[in-house]
Amino acid sequence: MSKSITLQKWFEKTLQEENIINYEYSAYENIEIIEKGGFGIVYSANYYGKKVALKCLRCDEVNKETSKEFIKELKQLHAINFHPNINQFYGITRDLENKFMLVLQFANGGNLKQYLRKKWHDDIFEISFYEIIEISKQITDGLGHLHKNNIVHCDLHSKNILINDGKFLIADFGLSRQIDDTSSLSSSIAKGMPAYLDPHCCCQPGKTPDEKSDIYSLGVIFWELTSGIPPFAYVNGFVILFQTSTGFREQTIPGTPTDYAKLYKKCWNAEPKERPKINKILENLIFISKNETTQLIINRNRKLTPELNEKPSYPSLKTCVYLSDATSVPKTNSECEEVAELILK
Repeated sequence: MSKSITLQKWFEKTLQEENIINYEYSAYENIEIIEKGGFGIVYSANYYGKKVALKCLRCDEVNKETSKEFIKELKQLHAINFHPNINQFYGITRDLENKFMLVLQFANGGNLKQYLRKKWHDDIFEISFYEIIEISKQITDGLGHLHKNNIVHCDLHSKNILINDGKFLIADFGLSRQIDDTSSLSSSIAKGMPAYLDPHCCCQPGKTPDEKSDIYSLGVIFWELTSGIPPFAYVNGFVILFQTSTGFREQTIPGTPTDYAKLYKKCWNAEPKERPKINKILENLIFISKNETTQLIINRNRKLTPELNEKPSYPSLKTCVYLSDATSVPKTNSECEEVAELILK
């Protein structure tokens, strides 16, 4: 019996034991590409009249080890199914080239980044504060469900928040991992979006993401809801990693309610221990929604400049020499690139 046939039988047996549905690929119709990325390709397709998403994972070599990793991720997805703010996982399929594909809930409203971009008109961004609170609560609730299942997302950002029938769903667990997993942060840095990454992990060798890292990302998303633009939008990846690790954060949008600004600043606190837990964040959001009278948040500035307003506590940061004088903190690509590479080591 050939190695590939043996692997196929092992894989199918494991899927059956884990009660993971294996759909027949030939049943899918009208397959169209939605998005391409480092993780793979996402398609939309019709399955007996129901629209679904198919996520094709990049995998150069199919062997038992890669299959084990794939099964591990499937088990994570299977465990967190059926939550109103989590992109639902239905099962798997294999395409005509025998490549793995996740079968997922199709989100008909795009992602949060696109949603906020559409609110810009004549260089003015407007959003109701009520909507900000509702979106914040839904994302927080979904993230809390992940954490209850011992899963850290590791790559939470506005493109991974999907919208379906007005509901906001946390998606894309390509970088998620079990909380007790000892895998490195390298893949998160390589594939993730650095403005949302916990600088505490980037600065300390061997430090892997945890629940507090997701809280940091959540705080950044909260700020993005008030601004309508991605964080550090006009700074490149190397500079972002250096600036966030040395205390730079985005400016508060004028008119943002004080309690909401305090909340997202607590979430992106330089010290992970100071970041609130999910249940406290939800309590704060509920309190703010009941007591705040602000109607609209308006941002007229697309090119915001991050400011030095946090005091990092990273004793192992190789570049701490720059912290003794705020005016000497490098800001340009040429000043930061070499320093930022040290952070990534």
